[in-house]
Amino acid sequence: MIKLENLFLKLGGRQILSGMNLHVREGETYVIIGRSGTGKSVTLKNIMGLMSPDEGNIEVMGQSLNTLDHNGFYELRRKMGVLFQSGALLNWLSVGQNVALPLKEHNHKLTSAEANEIVREKLALVGLEGVEEHMPSEISGGMKKRVGLARAIVHNPQVILYDEPTSGLDPVMSNQINDLITSLQKKLGVTSICVTHDMHSAYRIADRIGMMHGGQIIEEGTPDDIRSTQNPYVRQFIEGHTEGPLTANSA
Repeated sequence: MIKLENLFLKLGGRQILSGMNLHVREGETYVIIGRSGTGKSVTLKNIMGLMSPDEGNIEVMGQSLNTLDHNGFYELRRKMGVLFQSGALLNWLSVGQNVALPLKEHNHKLTSAEANEIVREKLALVGLEGVEEHMPSEISGGMKKRVGLARAIVHNPQVILYDEPTSGLDPVMSNQINDLITSLQKKLGVTSICVTHDMHSAYRIADRIGMMHGGQIIEEGTPDDIRSTQNPYVRQFIEGHTEGPLTANSA
């Protein structure tokens, strides 16, 4: 479903990706863990086509990003949803208008009534009903994450990318977001990649986990594989990040 082959990328003279390889299978949730500055969020941006590697190839849903023109990227992005770390809601738009943004961008044939019905349906999927008219300033941080998630799935994507979905949330709300991610995978059959510092979240949602260090995946496996790893670097990271979600920004 998603393949990254031997990616190299420098930013500001610093090597961010150094032979990055990754293969995410259709229908699975793959979680990338690692310290700040290791290239986790840069990897997501390359998959989205917001950045391009200096070397290597990225294949998403059978299409090589190296060969896509502007229209090809546009069509591919229609099949992808993204939950940004902050939720990235537009403060001057209502909750309903925020969720409807991808519909307005990608489906000009929908009537307002049809779009509103889809928005209500997706908000209900993330446990938010009757909040369409609220403004982002009127809802909590956890609700903003769920609104961002509703927006990510509003056009029924095949791939969802999550950047620190539990960052800044208390443990109760973090568990709710984790449960939503797992539920949506089962209900929608999506393929997901999640970047996180939070090992509790990683263990809860992942089919497989990859540890990123030095611009590449240095170890990967099931949650049980990672729990029992003997790699000293991975063990040190796990022991420092299993008590709950952190708010640190990823690279």
